[in-house]
Amino acid sequence: MFRLVTTFAMSSISVTSSLGYSNEAQCQIAESSIGHVPSTDQTDPVWEGNDTLLDDDWFVTWGLVGWNPKLGMLMNGFWGLEHLEVVADPHDSTRHVLQITYPKDGVTTESGAGLLFAPPVSLINPKKACLSYKVLFEEDFKFGTIGGKLPGLFGFNQKSSTPLNATCCAGPWEYDSSTCFSARISYRTLRGLGYPKDKMFYEVIPWMDESQCDKHPNWNCNLPYGSGMVIRTLKPESFAPILGRWTQIDQEIQLNDDGKSNGYIRIWYNGRLVIDESNISITTGGSVSITGILFHALFGQGFDLSQGSPVDQVSYISDISISNSRNEIVGR
Repeated sequence: MFRLVTTFAMSSISVTSSLGYSNEAQCQIAESSIGHVPSTDQTDPVWEGNDTLLDDDWFVTWGLVGWNPKLGMLMNGFWGLEHLEVVADPHDSTRHVLQITYPKDGVTTESGAGLLFAPPVSLINPKKACLSYKVLFEEDFKFGTIGGKLPGLFGFNQKSSTPLNATCCAGPWEYDSSTCFSARISYRTLRGLGYPKDKMFYEVIPWMDESQCDKHPNWNCNLPYGSGMVIRTLKPESFAPILGRWTQIDQEIQLNDDGKSNGYIRIWYNGRLVIDESNISITTGGSVSITGILFHALFGQGFDLSQGSPVDQVSYISDISISNSRNEIVGR
């Protein structure tokens, strides 16, 4: 299914896998990745995944981190490329989309995909970007009772000596907010708030500076399954999965300056602003830039392995893009 013909000029980041392999040449982030080269004025999305989705090696042109072309396999703990397939849109056969497969009972590394893409993008500001994509869960999709995750922006300090692998700002171990950050979308139940145990709601789970957590009532830090935190909307019904049709998620993040609380995380769902966390500190040290997409599409929340996908099933993601700001994609 996969043919690799593309290579990238790499930066100096050395990556060692969690399995002890060294893959310095193949697992680095491309020099042309997000945030490296100042951009001129942009009027269209900076990078659109659909442009190369029909290429045999689409995942290489997307900047897949950890791919070893000589071995034809992923390194550094990333997983699930075999669970991604380019297919016709089930609602419009003229379009092509990504299909994600969730094997029955699969949880976390046995479910969906846990990948990192660093597309060749030039942003005006390497600390600000908007990730946009559409997601489709069909009418008969079964979420189970635990929940799962969807993609979000990722950032990394390219001067850091920290190995870049699947657990970097993704769990379950401690992390350093001067090294990296991530902000995946998650879905889970809110039984503690009185909602039915099988009803899911979206949230953002950022791995970031948690020092200001006690100032935000809708932030949940010090989670029992490792580092990381949860930011929920104050109106859960406004950010809940809709079955049977495509829905759009736009995530715009601006990282703060060193020592300042001038960053923000904003999320729109089908055009409606559902999360707006402004004047916050996301990273420390000032050297982290937005680097790519932490492409998690999976069942599982932390160490709770009691509930994977109830059945063999699929979901879909399409129209994934990265822009300087959401203003560039509104109305396209």
